[in-house]
Amino acid sequence: EFGVASGASFNWWLDHNNSKDSGFFGFDTFEGLPEDWGGFYSKGDMSHELPTVKDARATFFKGLFQDTLNKFIDQNKSRLESNTQKVIHMDADLYSATIFSLAQLYPFLKKGDLILFDEFNVAMHEYKAFKEFTECYYIKMKPVAAVNNFYQTAFVVE
Repeated sequence: EFGVASGASFNWWLDHNNSKDSGFFGFDTFEGLPEDWGGFYSKGDMSHELPTVKDARATFFKGLFQDTLNKFIDQNKSRLESNTQKVIHMDADLYSATIFSLAQLYPFLKKGDLILFDEFNVAMHEYKAFKEFTECYYIKMKPVAAVNNFYQTAFVVE
């Protein structure tokens, strides 16, 4: 999950996936937004303590995605390259964080992987990142679910 914040959705996944072979990785600054977002939120808003989780399958990465994701990828290449389905929850809010994360994960995406967006209908942020990512990387993603006027939207990699 990219954008863990308080850990509510992260914990939902832990509670609803009982597979001991699953791994859950949460990325967040935990210091709030690194820049203003959406005209309503200021830099530093949405700051949260690192969630306390008593599940050995869970690991958190504190810091900007630009500073933590590549190290994670280097340390988990075999896991990322496996045929195990990935569920990627993009709750990054910001264009910069979303486009960076998608671009870094691109080499590891396989048919059937799911990507969920939590603020998809925010035109200049997650939507813009999705649009540019799919156009620049020639990746096809099929919408499979949406709620709240496409605010939360899920895609499967084709």
